[in-house]
Amino acid sequence: MTKKDYLQKSLRSLAFDLDSELEAINERHIILNDIDYLLGHLRVDMDNINPELVPFYFNQFLSSVRIIEELCRYTINDLNKNFQNTQNIKDAIFQKVVKDVKEEG
Repeated sequence: MTKKDYLQKSLRSLAFDLDSELEAINERHIILNDIDYLLGHLRVDMDNINPELVPFYFNQFLSSVRIIEELCRYTINDLNKNFQNTQNIKDAIFQKVVKDVKEEG
């Protein structure tokens, strides 16, 4: 296998990896938009509640906040991992395309 063939194969693999990571980032983006939507509705519900009924709805609101916080935390952790993987792929592409080509030239 020539160096050019190896480079093309490596770049092809990195392109597939990059596509996968970007799709995962997009999924996390959709989830974060859903979280924003849910938080907006929760806030409206909380703002519009009769103050006399607050004690009766407290557990319901608290439960919603816990669920949304958990979803947000896991989504952000996953997003951070996807971002780091994407950075690593970008660095590998840079290494192969820029530095390897410089060494050949």
